[in-house]
Amino acid sequence: ISIERQGKRWRMTEPIDRYADADTVARFLKMFADQRVDRFFDYPQRELGLFGLGEPPRAEVIVAESNEDDSLRSRRLRIGTLVPDLAGSGYIGVWGMDDDRQHSVMQLPLDVLFAIDRETSNFWDKRIAIFERRDIDSVAISGPNGRITLSRNDQGVWRMRSPREQQAYRARVNHIVADIDMARTVGFSGKRGDIANPRLKIELFGADSLHAWISFGEFRGDKIYVTGSDTDEIVLVNRELYDKPVSY
Repeated sequence: ISIERQGKRWRMTEPIDRYADADTVARFLKMFADQRVDRFFDYPQRELGLFGLGEPPRAEVIVAESNEDDSLRSRRLRIGTLVPDLAGSGYIGVWGMDDDRQHSVMQLPLDVLFAIDRETSNFWDKRIAIFERRDIDSVAISGPNGRITLSRNDQGVWRMRSPREQQAYRARVNHIVADIDMARTVGFSGKRGDIANPRLKIELFGADSLHAWISFGEFRGDKIYVTGSDTDEIVLVNRELYDKPVSY
């Protein structure tokens, strides 16, 4: 698995090209940053096989970071499978190496292995639209009933502005915004691009600028295909995300 920071977001580039979840990546990196070596073993490199660190190792983690001159500094951890005479003890052997030095074999908790063994899909970013709810002061819903626009004043009161002027249900609008914020992908199609002629589109604005949007396509059982402002392919979400705003 290869994950790179591209601009403000993380992206998985191998084995599949897809956005990666920033929180998951951060937790993964923090786990390694917070680990403390429980024990060092001064074994020569030729005896790494004693720790399951031979070729191929159980896993290998390479973290690259930029230096001030924009060159990359890499840090490598080769993950083994066991510690001699400590089988079943909850520890694994790890051999660390930086660009400019090598370390002795280290003993680390088994938690490291659990983090590495997670499914590839656990790293995928499943969010549809990324925004701050407090920044949204206008909502536009375009669907079978035409285009509805709503706006919120400084007191948090929502009003419908078109197709007619009237008081809006505050809780209902807030729920629509919250549902989009909390929406998560339940299936990936692998198809890039937007949905042509969406059956429903919701746009979220703040300070007269578009912050996020979501477009709804065809149904698939109790799911529906969508694209959003922060997806780069057509994905599946639960149909409930569509049913609430379409009836507005």
